[in-house]
Amino acid sequence: MSRRKLCQICGGKAYKRYFGVVSCENCKEFYKYSVRTGKLYVCSGNKEGEEQQCSINLKADTEPCKRCLFDKCKAKGMTRLDVKLYQRFNRRQLPIKTPGIIKQLVRVYFSVFQLQERQFQAKNAKPLLLSDTPLEKSRSSYKASMFSQLCSQYEPLIYKMVKFFSRVPEFSTLPSDDQLILLKTGFIDAWLVLNARNLSIVQDSLTLCDGAQIPVCEFTTVYTKDYVTSLLELSDDFRVMKLLPYDRAVILALVVLCSDRPNLIATDKVKEMKDSLLKSFRQFLQLTRPSNTNLYTKITNLLSSIYDIGKQHALLMNMYRAELDNLHVSSVITELFDLHPPHAYKES
Repeated sequence: MSRRKLCQICGGKAYKRYFGVVSCENCKEFYKYSVRTGKLYVCSGNKEGEEQQCSINLKADTEPCKRCLFDKCKAKGMTRLDVKLYQRFNRRQLPIKTPGIIKQLVRVYFSVFQLQERQFQAKNAKPLLLSDTPLEKSRSSYKASMFSQLCSQYEPLIYKMVKFFSRVPEFSTLPSDDQLILLKTGFIDAWLVLNARNLSIVQDSLTLCDGAQIPVCEFTTVYTKDYVTSLLELSDDFRVMKLLPYDRAVILALVVLCSDRPNLIATDKVKEMKDSLLKSFRQFLQLTRPSNTNLYTKITNLLSSIYDIGKQHALLMNMYRAELDNLHVSSVITELFDLHPPHAYKES
């Protein structure tokens, strides 16, 4: 049962977010209709050219002023882009024979990662410097400092991943230790799925899906030139394939459901879940893009590339385990990347 909330627009009953704002069905439908039809409203309380903010009250006897209701929707954070994305994900009809697991993944993906899609569509660039001091590549402390700053970009995604996979069918039935292992080892792979389509070098900066632009020299210093090259090649593959948000929802689940992760208990069950999802995905691709007969093969190859880059990242973490004194990351990041002293592994 969803927890009841109050609509931020009119104060009525609300159970979820629409267009980024906790709102009721009436306000959601009103804003969507207004944007789609391009309606222009005049404030009913506006007299002699004076601006007036009418009261938007659900319990009022009279119908609320549409101009002020629309303005309040925008003031609370609803945008035209939100409506466009809502139509794309929620209203565009999937084929009747679309497997149920695909429908559920798409619905969960949109509810959890709507902000990422909004930011990608908006393409609002915002420079992000990983270091506020002159770059000294010979000093490992600078690398550790920049890596710490980059981790602040990773952290918000951790909680979204937990939220997403808590709603993925059967994932919660896995042993809790297996869930943790899959989320930890699959994090960078998931980050790649969400960011690869927008990774590009513009004016010597690497642009991420949230619009953050990181100088290439700094990103390369944090990792390696080969690693950055692999990211850009993967980005090219994503753009050439022109994958839909539906595809990203499924690929996100596939990269995490990897039975080859070390120390898994229920490896057979994870493999069974992934094989079942791959079968459904193949059927979905045949339904939606029957003329693109090689798409499924291309996506499976894409998965292999993602796994390879994830393994590169895991190896690169060794250099930061030797610089723990210079790292300033949260406990969540510490556990995510296993940033513990090397001797801790020997003792275990």
